[in-house]
Parts: sequence; C-alpha cells; structure tokens
Amino acid sequence: MISILSFITLLSQCFVPYSKMPAFTCYDLRVMAGRPQINEAPVFGRNLAALRKAKGWTQPQLAKMLDITTNALVYYERQAKNPTATFLEKVAKVFNVSIDELLGHKVATEHKPGPPSRLEQLTQQLATLPRQKQKAVVEILEGYLKAASPS
Repeated sequence: MISILSFITLLSQCFVPYSKMPAFTCYDLRVMAGRPQINEAPVFGRNLAALRKAKGWTQPQLAKMLDITTNALVYYERQAKNPTATFLEKVAKVFNVSIDELLGHKVATEHKPGPPSRLEQLTQQLATLPRQKQKAVVEILEGYLKAASPS
C-alpha cells in the first residue's frame, strides 16, 4: 500500500509548473491563440494576410483602413472565397497592388526574356551617378532629342 505522502510526491512529479514547461509542447498555451484552423485559407486570404504582415499592420489597424470590422477582416483572411469587387478595389488601393496579384493570378511582365537592352543598361548606369552628373546627362539627352525630333 502506498502512503499519502508518497502519492502526493508522485502526483506532483506528473505536473510541470508553467514557468518550467519546455519551449514547445503539442498544445502550447503560449503559442496557440484561438482555435486552430481546419481548412487552409483561400489564396486571396493568404495574400491579404501576407501583405498586412509585410506592412507590419495588425488586423484592427487594417480593418480601420478598410472601414470594416476586425471580425470581417478575419473572415476575409481565413474563409472568404468570393470577396466583392468593391472590397477587392479597396484592398488593392490600400496596398498599391493589382487585383490580379491579390487573387493570386500571375501578372505578366512587360519585359521580354533575356538580358536587359542597351538602353536599360545605360539607365541603370545613369542611376548610379551623382545627382549633378545625372542632371548634366539628362540635359544633354533632352537637347539631342529636341534637335533630332521632326518639328
């Protein structure tokens, strides 16, 4: 038969004080907030959350900018499959991105594949010059283009 003192000692060894919990457990109260998500968020929601986090904004801050409730923003980030066109326009304007980017569509670049053109290379080289030299080159170029253009 086990004594009460032995039982209490054994029982106390089963429980770990919160301050001495390991850094990670299967269900860590310090990390997990809210209920875990069952389904993966739609592409729009993932993109919206990623843009918000990249700007360092909280959900309440972005909700205020978009003139919606925080709960509505949470819904858009986690569940909304068909956001309205009006909402898409607001979000695109706040983040200065296209609606296609928000919806996860590939945005075609206007550049052809391959190395940059000679003009692009010269423009990049011009950008590295000091401001005074940039102004001088631009003035020369503007003068040349003005003289060369048919009037």
